[in-house]
Amino acid sequence: MSKNPFISFKEKHPVLANFLLVIITLIACLYAGYISLDIFTDHGNQTKVPDVRWKLIDQAIDILEDAGLSYTIDSIYNEDYAPGVVTDQSPNAGSSVKFARPILLTMNCLYPPQVEIPKDITDMAGTDGVTTLKTLGFRHVTTDTVPSEMQGLIMAVKVNGRTVAAGTKAALNSKIVVSIGDGSIETVEFDPLGSERDTIIKEKIESGEFEVIVDSLGNKRLVPRSKR
Repeated sequence: MSKNPFISFKEKHPVLANFLLVIITLIACLYAGYISLDIFTDHGNQTKVPDVRWKLIDQAIDILEDAGLSYTIDSIYNEDYAPGVVTDQSPNAGSSVKFARPILLTMNCLYPPQVEIPKDITDMAGTDGVTTLKTLGFRHVTTDTVPSEMQGLIMAVKVNGRTVAAGTKAALNSKIVVSIGDGSIETVEFDPLGSERDTIIKEKIESGEFEVIVDSLGNKRLVPRSKR
């Protein structure tokens, strides 16, 4: 009975035979690992992501569901886009994804968000108030001037033609007019004596308590007689 060729080879070349066994074993382990990875990662169970950008959200959902894909929805507001339209998607159209991976859809809001006009806006300078409103997202902000004692301060705010109180919420697409004071009204100091002042002064002069003197420049001044 003849010996097995491998056994004969191993007897003649034991080191080389053991080396070949190690190589064969390593290749077998790598192949087994590849097969296992393919099973556990569901390799091959993938699809291409359809393009749903610029479609209405209902249409985009129907397309994804027909492709066997799930989805999540995020929202933004941009009045340049139609309400309810998908402005972005992730992953991008054409990407290969597993069916279990949801597609993130970014949708433009159906209605513009309501944002509060700052409660302290009437304490701001006109330029600061306009900047603040634009930073909050209001895009249609204009100004006008109104008579006032203080120049440059915000006197009132109108939303779509109606004067509103500070702290009122308004839609981001509202037309806002900021009324800024022009300083044209002169400030009148309050005189508690009013028309009685001249009578009182006259009585004090007649009683000798005060007298009128003329200074070196020819200006008349009323001073207490005791201080003359």
